[in-house]
Amino acid sequence: MSVTEFRVAFVCTGNRFRSPIAAALLARETRDLPLRIASLGTLDLGRERALPEAVAIAGELDLDISGHRARSVTKIDLERFHLVLGFERKHVMSSVVDAEALIEHTFTLPELVELLEGLPTGPEPADPIERALLRIRRAHEARAPDYRARPFPEVDDPLGMTMPAQRKTAHELEALVSELVQLLFD
Repeated sequence: MSVTEFRVAFVCTGNRFRSPIAAALLARETRDLPLRIASLGTLDLGRERALPEAVAIAGELDLDISGHRARSVTKIDLERFHLVLGFERKHVMSSVVDAEALIEHTFTLPELVELLEGLPTGPEPADPIERALLRIRRAHEARAPDYRARPFPEVDDPLGMTMPAQRKTAHELEALVSELVQLLFD
């Protein structure tokens, strides 16, 4: 069965900085691919806007997230998503426990990038979406048997940090999303 639309969800805590910026970065880098991208948070903050700092820093990256409104992970069924990316271990756990994301499709963003970097090369489908699905399956299989008990690589929460520290977080997201696109779809 062929996938016509690849569904990706980014999950952070308040859905007001990391996930909206990462979602906008992924959308920009995959314009030619049939992706549906969701941005969610583990907290239910109602329809709050992205943090003003996030809007400003996104603008520096030529992204417009001014129309973003927070959404809770509990308001959506993540089981139908092909890939769920958190930024901290607690985002992965909340996605699986609270929103029924499949653990084999759920990673922290830096964890998935690390796993994809270590995958052996071999025959793969020509279609980029089918190739991404195969690589996600292989990444999950490459996890250590006790990965749930180990620390996950994370992207720090920028809330309350200085503007330069928040900018650093945004640039880390930019690098990780760019690498993810190359490792997943190319």
